[in-house]
Parts: sequence; C-alpha cells; structure tokens
Amino acid sequence: MKNLGRIISSLIIATLVISVIVQSSLLKKEKAYSAAMAAEYESDIDSLSASVTAARKELNDANVSLTKYKAEIELLKTDLETYEETVSALNTELASKSAALTAKESASLSIKDAKVPLAKESANSAPGETAKKETAKAQEPIITASEYATLMLTKINEYRAANGVAPLSFNNVCLDVADKRAAECGSLFSHSRPNGEKYYSLYDEGGYDIISVGENCSRSCGYEDDDANTVIDGIMDGYKNSPGHNENMLNPKWKYVGFGFFRAEDGTIYGTQEFSSTNIK
Repeated sequence: MKNLGRIISSLIIATLVISVIVQSSLLKKEKAYSAAMAAEYESDIDSLSASVTAARKELNDANVSLTKYKAEIELLKTDLETYEETVSALNTELASKSAALTAKESASLSIKDAKVPLAKESANSAPGETAKKETAKAQEPIITASEYATLMLTKINEYRAANGVAPLSFNNVCLDVADKRAAECGSLFSHSRPNGEKYYSLYDEGGYDIISVGENCSRSCGYEDDDANTVIDGIMDGYKNSPGHNENMLNPKWKYVGFGFFRAEDGTIYGTQEFSSTNIK
C-alpha cells in the first residue's frame, strides 16, 4: 500500500510538472506569436505612416503647383486684357486712318460736280415710299456734290469704326448710280424708279454683275446758310434715327459705297447712298 501511494504521488507530481512545462511552453509560444504579430503590425503601421507622409507631400506639392498655376493664369489674363485693349486701340486707329486715306483718294474718283444746297428739314425714304415735290424758291449753290460725298464718306466711316465695323471705300459704279438715283428721287422719292423698276435695275442697264446692293435715300431743305459739316451731320442724324437706314450704314457686308446729291428746281436736295458687297467694275 505504501508503494502504491508513492506511485500515485509520483504520478501526480509528474502530471503537475508536465502541466507546468506545457503551460510554460504555451506561454512562450504565445509571447513569441504576440511579439511577431506586434512586429508585423508595427511594420504595417510604419509602412502606412510612410504612405500617408508621401501622400501628404504629394498633396502639398500639388497645392504649391496649383497656386503657381493660378498665379500664372492671372498673369495671362492680365496680359490678354492688355493685348485686347491694344488690339482695340489699333483697330480704332486703323479705321480712322483708313477713313482719312479713303477720303483723300476719293478726290480723284469720278463724282459729278453739280453744286447743291441742303436744308434743315429732311426726310428719309423707306421701301415703297413715294413723295411729291414741294415748290420752293431755288437756292444758290454753296458746295459741290464731290465735297459732300467726300465728307459723308469720312463721317460714315467714323460712325462704323465707333461701332466696330470696317470702313467703306468709294466705287465708281456706285457713285454713278448714286448720282442717277438722286436725280430720279427728284421725280419720285422712292426705292422704285420713275419707270417702275427697282433702283438696282440701273446696274443691269450698265451691264454690271452685282452680288448684293443696298440703298438709302434722303430729302432735305433749309440748310442754305449752314456749312458742309452741319449739312452732312443733319443727313447722317436722319439715317441714324431710322432703324432700316442705320442698319444699312453699319452693315458689315457692305464694302463699297457711292453718294449722290441732286438739287431740284424748287431747291429741295435729294441724297442717295448706294452700297455694294463687292467692288463692281
């Protein structure tokens, strides 16, 4: 019995020892595993932290670049505004010089030198409109038609330049048609001719090929004592206050023009503007 008790005691002790050894081994493995996991987590954290740091640096670099690009864009906007102002000023100057040059060159063109007075009361024709002549005492001539035409070309080109439209140039055919139409308006104040045909039939009679033409007509009286500027300003104001006539004067498709003036026996002055999109020859 004593031996059996010893054996049992030995087994119990052995079991306890084995349990302690096993627990110790498990604890060591657990610590090793925990250490490995901690190291792995730390490595992942370090890697993630490095990625975040790199991303922040890239974002900061992008913000710096964006700020730089915004500054460059503002500079470009300023340069563009300056350029546009310069171009606008040059266009205005070019239009003015072109108008002056055209006016000088027009002196050599064939314009009828019939002398005519103009008047303070004026009327502008509209399509299909007719008007009877009013009797009035004939006035003494105060300026030639060529002088009126040259001055009107200068003023109409100044008006077009102020509205951003290219200047007009004289065309000899338009000048001839304008002279004839001004005389015809003395008989029938209309865009139709005394023979019943439209104004542009004059081009056909001359054998000229036209693409697109237009016409303004005016009738004036009462400017006997005024200078040329006042006279032409009066006619221009009448056209400007009439939407259809104003549109003709500012139409960018018109490149060439002719002006005609005719003094009727009663002193009434008839004026015409003949526009063309092409240089009729």
